[in-house]
Amino acid sequence: MIQVQAKFSDFEPGWLEDLVLASKKIPAQKRAPTSVVPAAQLESTKAAASSAKQGTVVVMATNILTSGAMAQIWGMINGMQIYCNLPLFKVLFPSYTSSAIGEVVEISSFEVIPLGDLLTLVFGEPEGDGDEAIPDFYDNGYESYYIIINLGGLAVIFVMTITIPLLIILFLSPLKSRSKYAQNKIKTMTNAMHGNMMIRYVIEAGLDISISVSLQVYYADLNGGLFGSSSAFDVTNSLMTVIFGPVVLIGIVVLGFFYVKTFNRWSDEDYDNKYGAVFEGLRKDTKAALFYPLIFMVRRIAFSIVAIFTLEHLFLQIWCLFIFSTLQLVFLFAVKPFDIPLMQGLEVFNELCSVILIYVMMCFSDANNDLEYTANYYDFAFLFGMAVNLIVHVYLLVKDSVLSIKDKIKARCFKTKAVAKGPLI
Repeated sequence: MIQVQAKFSDFEPGWLEDLVLASKKIPAQKRAPTSVVPAAQLESTKAAASSAKQGTVVVMATNILTSGAMAQIWGMINGMQIYCNLPLFKVLFPSYTSSAIGEVVEISSFEVIPLGDLLTLVFGEPEGDGDEAIPDFYDNGYESYYIIINLGGLAVIFVMTITIPLLIILFLSPLKSRSKYAQNKIKTMTNAMHGNMMIRYVIEAGLDISISVSLQVYYADLNGGLFGSSSAFDVTNSLMTVIFGPVVLIGIVVLGFFYVKTFNRWSDEDYDNKYGAVFEGLRKDTKAALFYPLIFMVRRIAFSIVAIFTLEHLFLQIWCLFIFSTLQLVFLFAVKPFDIPLMQGLEVFNELCSVILIYVMMCFSDANNDLEYTANYYDFAFLFGMAVNLIVHVYLLVKDSVLSIKDKIKARCFKTKAVAKGPLI
C-alpha cells in the first residue's frame, strides 16, 4: 500500500496531521522462492545431471557404433529439445531444475563436444557482444547477438556436413577403378549429398536454427543486420543468415510439395538413399505420414518466434505450447505415422511428457497462487519428469545395443562354424 499523507506543517492550521490524501494498493508480486539453496544440495544436483549427461552420451555413442536404431536416438533428442528450452519463456525456474537443464541441454543442442569454441579461435569475440542480451536466452546458451555464435557447434557441423563428403569423394576417386570399397563409399556419399545429409541436419537442428535466426532478426540494431562491416566474421554471419533463414521458412513448403509430387517413389531404394531421411521410421504407404515432419518443423519455428517476440505475454507462450503438443498427440493417435509400434509409443510418450512438464512450468508462474509455498514441490516434479523421460530412452537404447551386439556375435559364430565344417559335398 502506497499512501500520501498531509502533515500539520504543510498546510494551513486545521488540517489533520494523519489525513490521507491518496492511496494505491500494489498487488503482491509472486515469484519462486528466492531463499538460498544449500550449496551442497545444488552441487549434488549438478553432479547428478552431469553424470546423467555423460552416461547418455556414452549410450548414444555405443548405440551408433553397434549399428543400433538411429530413430530412437533422434526421438530422445527431439523430446529433450522441447523441455530443455522451456526456460526461454518468461518463467522463473527454480534452482534445481535450472541447474539440471543447464547440464543436459548440451545434448539436445549438440554441444557435448565444444566445437563452437573453434569459431572464437578463428574469428575472435566481437566487442560488447551479448551485453544487452535477453537474460533467459543468455542463461540457456544463446549469449550472442550473432547467429554464427549462437549456433556454435552446429555451425561447425554444417560446414563439416558439406566439406567432409566432398573430401572423401576426392580422396577415393583415384581408387574407384581398383577398389570395391571405394566405389561403394563414393556412391554412398554422392547419394547422401543429394539431400539426406542436409535434410537430417535441418530436422535435428531445426529448433536451434530457428531460435538463432530469430535472435539475429531481434538483435538487428546491435549486430548490423545483414549489412554489417566487411570483416570476415560479419560476412560469414550474414552468409549463415541468408542460408538458414530461407531454409527454415521456405524450405519446408518446397520440400512438402516435392515429397507429395514424388509419393509413388517413397519406397524406391535409390530414392530412399537420396531423399528418404525425412521418412526414417515413418510409414510410406500414406501421404498423411508427411505431416509428421511438417508439424515437427512448424512447431519449432513457432516455438522460437513466440519465445522471442512475445517476451511479455506468458499466457500466449504457454497457450501455443499446449496447442502444438495437443495437435501432435491428435495426429499421432489418428494417423499412427510410424511403422514400428515402439517408435509410435515413444513419440506419444515424449508428447505426454512435454504436456506434463509444460503444466509444471505453468506452476512456476503467477498463475499459481501458492507459488511461494509450493515452488519446491514443482521443482522436484519437473526434475522427476525429466528423469523419467531420459531413463526410458536410455534403457531402450541400451537394450537395442545389447541385442545388436548379440546378433553380431551369433552371426560371427555361425560364420566361423560354417568355415570350420568346410564346403558341403
